[in-house]
Amino acid sequence: MVLHRQLACRDMTRDIDYIHRSFEAEWKARSLSDAGPRLRTCIKATAQAWGLGTDWMNACADVALPISRDTFGKPFDPISYDALSPNNVEKNTIFKSKNGMLVLVGVSWGWAVALKLVRYEKHDPYDIASILRLGHQQRKVKWTRTLLEQWLRQMCIAMNYDSYTPYQMETTRQRMRHAIALAYEQHVYLLQHQSHVNAVSS
Repeated sequence: MVLHRQLACRDMTRDIDYIHRSFEAEWKARSLSDAGPRLRTCIKATAQAWGLGTDWMNACADVALPISRDTFGKPFDPISYDALSPNNVEKNTIFKSKNGMLVLVGVSWGWAVALKLVRYEKHDPYDIASILRLGHQQRKVKWTRTLLEQWLRQMCIAMNYDSYTPYQMETTRQRMRHAIALAYEQHVYLLQHQSHVNAVSS
């Protein structure tokens, strides 16, 4: 699930995925070595307080996420790096506490699409379609499979699409085509629904 105030998407989700490795790395850089265990304690306490499942907030996907290296060969998390860019923080900040100590930032649109294309189960196709439709509405992007692939190759270099086998790449492209079709189907439905509402209102 991708959270955004302008994204017509699901109104609920079973769990929340977060990137634990980057959370720990950020706080270790600030000389706080036990931030990871502290967060897990908070997650567990929240689950107990609200009757949630133990995995309501988890980082199970961490092991499958790509890692990049900077010019000095030092590994870094490309997803977190992109998410914390000033532009993405401005666009995709989901929550900020009153004291400013806790800020929840969603991954960038490109990474959200790229990661969901890998799994492409349950709600993933519709989540991607919602993101593409938002791009169409805000920037008049006319999505095609070629354009979507070019965008992901540019925004998510660490996905390393050139290393995909022909079968993997074709599977990914088929998913792109499917998500684009869903995006425009939903767009037409929303326009028809809005026209109906306006007609009733008048």
